[in-house]
Amino acid sequence: HWLLRQRRADLNADERRMLNRLFRYSPKLQEAYEACESLTAIYESRLSKG
Repeated sequence: HWLLRQRRADLNADERRMLNRLFRYSPKLQEAYEACESLTAIYESRLSKG
């Protein structure tokens, strides 16, 4: 689903609720999503340092 490709900060309230509903059905999906968010943050912080 496209929600999983968006960063949480870029989602509106309805989209965040839908994402949280998906996570209730699949905790492993939430783990994967959070890992992806963490890796993206690391990557972006390294890019900003030059």
